Amino acid sequence: MRYYVIVVSAAHMPAKCWGRYQRVGVLEVVSPDHGERIDDRAEGVIRVVRTWERCSVGSTARCAADRAYAEAQALVAELRREALVEQALAYGGVVDGDVLVVETLDGSECVTLADLLAARAAVQADAAAAAADLSQALADAADAAAGLALAGVAA
Repeated sequence: MRYYVIVVSAAHMPAKCWGRYQRVGVLEVVSPDHGERIDDRAEGVIRVVRTWERCSVGSTARCAADRAYAEAQALVAELRREALVEQALAYGGVVDGDVLVVETLDGSECVTLADLLAARAAVQADAAAAAADLSQALADAADAAAGLALAGVAA
């Protein structure tokens, strides 16, 4: 199993640069416990996938460091998804009973048990709403028919 972690460290800047700067890195590591520094030679690090160098640390979420961290999170999510797909294909389609790989025309797609349960709940909610609408329509039709029958008796 491949593990990916995000490591943040202080960036080395010239003395004339005031303010704080960070390095953000995505590392492929042997286990989640490793990856304390952004370096290929660090203990437990297989490779450095990507780094964002000299990101300015600001006071809002729009600062370069926060944007780099968000990009790193998206990259880690994609890498973990690809690793799950590869592992699922290696083990015949199911990993740990919660990941299913579906072969499609344009490649493999990874579906988790949580995704399937959420889709099932959405379909059940739609079916319940449709059944409620149908019962209301039948009740309205019955009321209309009763009104027509009374109108016919009174005439």
